[in-house]
Amino acid sequence: MADRYWVGGGSSANWAATAPTNWSDASGGVNNFSVPTTTDNAILDGVGVNANGSSIISAVITIANLSVRAGFTGTIAHNAVVTINGGIGLGISCTITGTAAITMGATTGSLTSNGKTWPNSINLSGGTKTFADGWTLGGNLNILATTNITLSGLLTANAIVMTPTFSATFAGTFGWIINQFLNQGVAASTVTLQEGLTYTINTNFNAFANRNGLDIFTSNHATNKTYLILNEGATCNTNGNFTRIDASGGRPIRTWNGVVIDCINIQRITDLRTVSLTF
Repeated sequence: MADRYWVGGGSSANWAATAPTNWSDASGGVNNFSVPTTTDNAILDGVGVNANGSSIISAVITIANLSVRAGFTGTIAHNAVVTINGGIGLGISCTITGTAAITMGATTGSLTSNGKTWPNSINLSGGTKTFADGWTLGGNLNILATTNITLSGLLTANAIVMTPTFSATFAGTFGWIINQFLNQGVAASTVTLQEGLTYTINTNFNAFANRNGLDIFTSNHATNKTYLILNEGATCNTNGNFTRIDASGGRPIRTWNGVVIDCINIQRITDLRTVSLTF
């Protein structure tokens, strides 16, 4: 594994620019070293004459880790998907633009925002991911494979989108505020919520289990209440079991052939078809 430092001065501002490149093997060093690849750490620390210019990601790239340090005051134009096999740290002084997502590889990795808003989506491809502080996403949190997610702050996103057949376990110290929770398709996906956290949904939650008897949302309020808040105007639609949640928001929970098991603080339950209720 090698470190590659963004020092600028390349043939263009693109990450993949060649002859010469924008990368050095040392902080503030001479450019024209190899562009970072799957086993390399990409580091932007702002050291060097051209190191704080625009840094444009215009081609799909896979790297080991991305570290944007406090000294980098330039702009990262994130216009193509970057796959990061390890972790990511954003600098407090950088500016982030562009429309492309980050894909986190199927490994253990940490994500640190330092208070910066990520303007796009983040894709989680499995493994264990720790959000080391609060994150605000302009796009979605897309769960592409079974993933364990630890939160160390508030996660705010447009939506959490589950790929069918996979599952997510949320743990940590805070929770999330999202506009939608969407389970794509009709194959089984499950979400386990750690006790004691608060999860807020602002508009719609639609989850499809493909068969009766599968837990869609599960927790254990008897141990330490997990609060699932459906804000005004939000609905919860599921054909899987909704298990041991404290639904303190009091909005409707609607089920297709699912079972609401030992849930409390639900204002009303709307039957879209036949539903068996156990409390």
